[in-house]
Amino acid sequence: MKDGFLYINADLFWKGNKQYVEVSNNQISNLPNGWQLNHDGAGAEIVNEYLVPILQIVYTGEHSAMVRGIFEKSNDCFLVTDEGLFHFPCAPGMVISNCPPLTRIFKYPAYRFPGQREQ
Repeated sequence: MKDGFLYINADLFWKGNKQYVEVSNNQISNLPNGWQLNHDGAGAEIVNEYLVPILQIVYTGEHSAMVRGIFEKSNDCFLVTDEGLFHFPCAPGMVISNCPPLTRIFKYPAYRFPGQREQ
């Protein structure tokens, strides 16, 4: 919390912890080639080059947010959804092949549909 607003800070590693996306005070940087960010005032989403959501942040109130995503740690992959945390074994960098995808929040390509949600 800062000035009454919820901020998220995280480093999201993939490819055997060799690369990462940085989330610092809700600013996202270091996206790999082909990955996209789309967002509006109520949420943000990062998709990979296949348009599979990797990280979703949805603000549910002034002081709360839901975080969903696919996270990799060594030979383990974790899918975080509204229903809970699910574990999938995987080789480093192969997280997408073993995890069921999240449903996209936004339309893509982001440059053509900035802030526009699916539905």
